[in-house]
Amino acid sequence: MFSLSKPNKTRILRAEVVALTGILAFASSALPAQTLPPQTPDVPLPIKPLPVPTGVIPLPQGAPSTGLQFPLPTPAQPLPKADSPLSRSPNLRSVEGFLQDRAITLQEAVSISLYTNRDFATAVATLQQARGRTGQARASLSPTVGVQGDLTYFDSATVADFASFAGGGQGANATPPLVITPQFNPTLGASLTLPLDVAGVLHAAVSQTQFQEVAARIDVNRVRNDVVYNVKNSFYNVLRAKAQIAVATDSLNNSLNRLNDANKNYAAGTSPRFDVISAQRDVANSQQDLINTRAQLSINLASLKSIMGIGLQTKLRLTDKTAIEYPNGVLPPVLPSPNPSMNSGIRDTIGKANPLDPNIKVPPVETPQPVPAPPINRSEAAPKTPAGTPVPLLPSPSDEVEDDFVLGEEYETLIAEAVKTRPEVLEGDARISAARRGIRYARRSQSPSLNLSLSDTYSPNAAGFTRRNVAALTLGVSVPIFDGGLAKARVLEARGIVASAEIDRRRSEDQVQVEVQQAYISLVQARNRVAVANVGLTQALEASRLARVRYNAGVSQQTGISPLLELSSAQSTLTQAQSNQVNALYDYNNSRAQLDRAVGRYAFTGSEPGYPSPHTPFVTGTKSGAK
Repeated sequence: MFSLSKPNKTRILRAEVVALTGILAFASSALPAQTLPPQTPDVPLPIKPLPVPTGVIPLPQGAPSTGLQFPLPTPAQPLPKADSPLSRSPNLRSVEGFLQDRAITLQEAVSISLYTNRDFATAVATLQQARGRTGQARASLSPTVGVQGDLTYFDSATVADFASFAGGGQGANATPPLVITPQFNPTLGASLTLPLDVAGVLHAAVSQTQFQEVAARIDVNRVRNDVVYNVKNSFYNVLRAKAQIAVATDSLNNSLNRLNDANKNYAAGTSPRFDVISAQRDVANSQQDLINTRAQLSINLASLKSIMGIGLQTKLRLTDKTAIEYPNGVLPPVLPSPNPSMNSGIRDTIGKANPLDPNIKVPPVETPQPVPAPPINRSEAAPKTPAGTPVPLLPSPSDEVEDDFVLGEEYETLIAEAVKTRPEVLEGDARISAARRGIRYARRSQSPSLNLSLSDTYSPNAAGFTRRNVAALTLGVSVPIFDGGLAKARVLEARGIVASAEIDRRRSEDQVQVEVQQAYISLVQARNRVAVANVGLTQALEASRLARVRYNAGVSQQTGISPLLELSSAQSTLTQAQSNQVNALYDYNNSRAQLDRAVGRYAFTGSEPGYPSPHTPFVTGTKSGAK
């Protein structure tokens, strides 16, 4: 235990003030007083190491590279027609030129996504719907031509008998009755209709739909812009997760090395058992970190596949070649020179009595060998400087990223169950069937129409040549000849609606698969975390017990360290281990519920409202064959 005297505290405070003043002065001198002239994006700024008199890290000067990072590639295949989108997310084998047995670059991932992305296909389908609505509005200004025919059969003919007015007559002098309306009375007609937009209402409607089409076309450009960024962002997240695995693996290796040293030192009698327990606890924590980072890689790869619009079962392999650039004007980190004096050996006293615990003969304990970790970064991306060798910063050009998480047959069973039971997928089937029948309805202005009517008219005050009661059966036929393109425009819009419904159904199925995979990976990860957390809690409990024993005895494991401080540290570690164990256990149970929801096991309960069970394809119309 020690404490600072008042003069020492004063000197430290003064030193901190002087250091802070120097930092502020350096920062103010590093900032330019006026706006810097723009730099050419393609020409990297020279690296000029600045003196560091105050210990402040020199920041790069000038503007960063702001030009186009990578040119926009062309789609991997010609885009499908707006009304014939991809109904299922393809794998890489179905995309020409991009095989499943090789890694793809960032540019190739963007190229594939421009062909397979669902959002981009939806924007194109929406544009076709807007074009269809514009055609319908224009058709309202065009003339229409059609023919009509009515076949009417009355209960009897309507006749006028003039014989009663002529005083009657018989034989040759009889006056025949005059047929006013025959019993069978067919009529034919033709019509030509030309709308007169006196008030300008129809032209306003056309103008409105035209600008809506312009907005829909611009929205295609917006979606393309977002798709490229989203794919790149997800691509970099996968590379980031791969690099984090390297960091976690390196951390686990360091923990294993410390555990190995602690076991040997304890066996040699040069360190207490507390060091072994602390090292075991560090190994458990490192294992949890590695479990999390490996699961994150699988989740990020699934997210990338979903954003690209390729099948989730596709074995996607990535390479970071040409994907990473090092910022201009930034000095790379430099490896420190090796220091031979830091290599200390272990005394050859293995198996002797531990002076800290003389009653126990400790045999040597072999710990697992460290796992080789891939380089975190590629040194080629970092500029070389005379100061030393840059630290590897990026995966080497030959390193590739792929998902090595083994899902197993149980996962495939879950996917099949989810596709059959998730309401989102079944709802998509029904919407596709409804949209396809909309195409038939859109042709209504181009198809002949028939109507049959039965009427009875009673006129109590009928006079002249009319009858009081007239019954009629009429069959009407209407054949449009020219509708100004109205039916064609309606069909164009209807096909766009079908395309949107098919893309939405594809999106729903892909999202369901992503959710099932994430839930399954989280479940496996949570189970592993429970196992590791239980071991970590056991070690933390033992460490806390030993720290309590030393505290009660008034000793500590290291000279100059307060027993109270050691006990407080052990108790803090125990609290963290308890929290980790609680979180792992409840995360596991929550992952179980998440998996049930992802599969759709809560959707159908056997009673109404809603369907009591997943309905058949005949209910949703997917097996009716209607197109």
